[in-house]
Amino acid sequence: PGMTLSGTVVITGGGTTITVTINVTVVSPDAHSTSFTPTNLPTATAGQQFTVVIFGTGFVADSYAPMTTKVGAYSGGSVVTDSNIVATVQNSTTIYLTITVPSNSDPFLPFSGVGGSIQIGVCNPGQGGSACFNATDHFAIGIGVNPIVQTVTSASSYLQATPPALTAVAPYDILSVFGTNFCISGGTGCADPNPIIMFGIVDPNSLGYLTQLTPDGAVVSPRNLKVTFQTHGSSPTPIAVAPLLFATNSQINVLVPEAVKNYTNSTVDIVVSFGYGTVGAGTLLASAPYSVTVSPTNPGVFAMSGDGQGDAAALDTAFQLVKDTNPAAINTTSDTISLYVTGLGIPDSDGTSGTWSASCMAATDYYPLVNAAVLAATNSNPGLTSDDGLVLQGGLFPAATPAAPCFISNGTNVPTVKVGNVDATVTYAGWVSGSVTGLYQINVLLPPDGSSFTPAVTGATPVKLPVVVTAGNMKSQLSGVYVYAVQSPTISAAPVPATLNTALTPVNPFTVTGGSGTVTYALAAGNTMPAGLTIDSTGSISGTPTVSGPFTVVLTVTDQNGWHGTTSVTITIS
Repeated sequence: PGMTLSGTVVITGGGTTITVTINVTVVSPDAHSTSFTPTNLPTATAGQQFTVVIFGTGFVADSYAPMTTKVGAYSGGSVVTDSNIVATVQNSTTIYLTITVPSNSDPFLPFSGVGGSIQIGVCNPGQGGSACFNATDHFAIGIGVNPIVQTVTSASSYLQATPPALTAVAPYDILSVFGTNFCISGGTGCADPNPIIMFGIVDPNSLGYLTQLTPDGAVVSPRNLKVTFQTHGSSPTPIAVAPLLFATNSQINVLVPEAVKNYTNSTVDIVVSFGYGTVGAGTLLASAPYSVTVSPTNPGVFAMSGDGQGDAAALDTAFQLVKDTNPAAINTTSDTISLYVTGLGIPDSDGTSGTWSASCMAATDYYPLVNAAVLAATNSNPGLTSDDGLVLQGGLFPAATPAAPCFISNGTNVPTVKVGNVDATVTYAGWVSGSVTGLYQINVLLPPDGSSFTPAVTGATPVKLPVVVTAGNMKSQLSGVYVYAVQSPTISAAPVPATLNTALTPVNPFTVTGGSGTVTYALAAGNTMPAGLTIDSTGSISGTPTVSGPFTVVLTVTDQNGWHGTTSVTITIS
């Protein structure tokens, strides 16, 4: 915009050539906003700054001065310059707006008291950069003391939807709700006098997380924080109140109620409320509805960094964290690791066959067991109608179905996992006994040596392999989450026979395939050789046994490049 483009038409005939020059002056289209985020800001004190992102069409970037889109306060149809409103136009669809709370009275920025709204207008300069004043579009940003929801993400991936798309949520998903004013009224609450973290409270009888928290302590009438899921529209109906895992004035982690399953592929709203639970005189403050889309699944992988990026929260079979100093083994059999994720949806096990090595109970069978257990202990039935917020108690599982609700191994709802862009084998997927419903464990047998990993796994240096989980038609983080793996030896051991009180001819029962160089052996922690026998670093077993019976000994093994793992050998002394 603002440039003049020149071209020519050349006409030749009868020995004559005529050249016609054509000049085209490029002018801007009208600037229009389609959405913005956040839609609301809190009341604030002088000097505080907020960033608002505007999405739209026809914006002219800063690099095209003096044609850059003008953004300012909107008043009487005009765009009014305000020094406390500074725009950075990134491109034709995105503007970053920095709004500074003024130190003096500014009628366009009512950040004090009970707030109000900021009216924002946009326009594009005319030909030659002539100033524009008449707004071609405008919108209002709310300012208030009520809770403000700015964004909602998975508590594992922290991926944000790009407007106008809505965040996807699944039944039993774990979400992080970000914003402000979540537990403040009358100038007190979570942020007064010091920031307060309200940790989730578990009912001592049902072991279910409560649906409300308070910063007021043990008082007769505390103010309560709640997160409600409701239907979308002008006459909303409550769907369910979400169990809360923790909350601050700017973040709440919640468990999505099972009841949202009835609204799959539809829009529902999340509302945060704080107060005494009565209407009037500012005693109950509620946020504007924040819209999300209900999906059967919304997978996300937990990362050790806590921000959805970096090392995956993955354990090996010894329940040790998989990391650069404890990489998973890639060999002819490879290791099995456990990933911890959210958003896989409702487990479909029904207590019958087809559920891995143990029969997983049905999700709908668990909460009745809790009702019965609490009734027996307290003579009072809690009347639970779902597994919302419950911590799974393995002691309540029936003997016939001793495993937590999971996904049927030969069904269609089992998630798939790629490690290093290679399909891995899922050997279990479902909830975790001892953890809250909504935390899922996926056991993954890593692909064998020789697979076309990206990046390649060769030699002794641990390699970061990206991990992506797919459930339904939804994927977890497409990049940025990794597990460490290393090419390693495969070690097997033949049984060792021996005779009581008879010297054993030194024997090395181990067979090593792959790896790098010489492998050394040492007793694993807590292991001892049968009395009278020893094992050296080469794996040679010798001595005279003085006790009889079968023994299984676990050893740590290390190759010359530092790969380490475990193996075991059975020694039978007759």
